[in-house]
Amino acid sequence: MKSILEALYQEYNSYIDKEHMLFFLPLDNAQDNFNKNFNQYLIKDGIVENIMVSKSINGINKLKSTISNLLIIQVLKEHIEWEDNNLAQIATGRIIAICNGYSLLYKYGNNLDLSNANLAGAQLRGISLERANLQNTNLKGANLERANLKNTNLTGSNLEGANLTRANLYQSKLENADLRRANLSYTDLRKSSIKKTSFRGAELWASYIWGVDFTKSFTSGVDLERADTRGS
Repeated sequence: MKSILEALYQEYNSYIDKEHMLFFLPLDNAQDNFNKNFNQYLIKDGIVENIMVSKSINGINKLKSTISNLLIIQVLKEHIEWEDNNLAQIATGRIIAICNGYSLLYKYGNNLDLSNANLAGAQLRGISLERANLQNTNLKGANLERANLKNTNLTGSNLEGANLTRANLYQSKLENADLRRANLSYTDLRKSSIKKTSFRGAELWASYIWGVDFTKSFTSGVDLERADTRGS
């Protein structure tokens, strides 16, 4: 299973050598202080100085940001001062690209480690995240219509109000996940594990849920009309 940093290296491998590392610099509304003062960090010709950057999802979370829009920064190793395993303060670095983080997910999503990521409200229609690790990921209100989530680990994830219409969740792990008020119409949930999963108020109209044990999940207000429940 690869990390989002490894996906980044695949995308921008022509910029990598022994002297440099690549980092993310997230740009979204959650990082207002940075956005308002960006000019003080941007020197000239795409050079930034004295700024905190991230190499991981956890680092982006610590910056209270998301992966929706990312600057990709190339940094000489001698200019890196590590804060922890995820964040570094850089003396200077060069912007090599502006990347929509979701485009990385579409390209490298299978087998990707996205645990703890903030993907709330993300537009991910038709994405393939097969065998990915989405443990404890925030997907509240996300659009995952027709998404391929086969054999995906969604343990402890927040999918409240998410659109999972016609998604493939075959053999997925959904233990302790929050699917309250999610739309699971026509969704394939066959053989998925749902221990302590909350489906309260979820829509499962015409979904495929055979081989699923609902006895240890929370299903108050769930609409199972015309759902295929063989073996459940």
